[in-house]
Amino acid sequence: MFLTSTLLISRCKNPSFTFIRQLLVVIFLLGISYASWAQCPVWVATEKKVVVFSPNILKNEPYPDPVPIPVNGAQNADIKWTWTLAGTNRGQEIGITDTTKLNTTFDIKKIIQSHQDLEGTSFTLTYYITGVGKDATTGLACQSFATIDVVILVKIHPYNVITPNSDDTNDEWFIDYLYNYPDAQIVIFDRWGQPVFESTGYQYEERPFKGKFNGKDLPSGTYMYKITPSEEYGTIYGNLTILR
Repeated sequence: MFLTSTLLISRCKNPSFTFIRQLLVVIFLLGISYASWAQCPVWVATEKKVVVFSPNILKNEPYPDPVPIPVNGAQNADIKWTWTLAGTNRGQEIGITDTTKLNTTFDIKKIIQSHQDLEGTSFTLTYYITGVGKDATTGLACQSFATIDVVILVKIHPYNVITPNSDDTNDEWFIDYLYNYPDAQIVIFDRWGQPVFESTGYQYEERPFKGKFNGKDLPSGTYMYKITPSEEYGTIYGNLTILR
């Protein structure tokens, strides 16, 4: 179609007129193509991401119920929908309750049980939702797709008591699963709201809180902590008691 138009245009002796005419023909043909494609009944839109918390295995927390995935799309019954997970092969468990429906749920239990190496870690899964239908004008197959990230976060578990008496037992503050969040922000405050300890997830692995401030022992008592593991996780608050 483009070849025929180009041959006809090439016969014109005026180069400028040739270019303009060729451009108009291309625009016209693209317009026809778009008008035809616009008759495709398939459309789909998703949120950018959805956050799911993985249970703390050390605390024997139960798995959460399957989580609905926020998706909008055409409700035509003739459209065939397919969910796929990036990086997996056909037949592998992908954690989607029903891979043939537009509106479905994500089941973290299926993912963890089929990929046990992911247990106790934070990770992101990228899903593709594809719909295939028929163009109302041409009758040819047409499709639309969208992607959505499912962000799985492991719950951290800060202990609430330390006994820093140099007996190598409970001398430092433990925070389970903090290693998943190297950019975490950690602050401990005294009863007057003054910071007595600040660190990041990366630094904390090497220099944990041992009940000291400026190299001196902090007195026994209750302190408050503020931890922001990541932007998706949010901020958690709690109390930490020092016993000497």
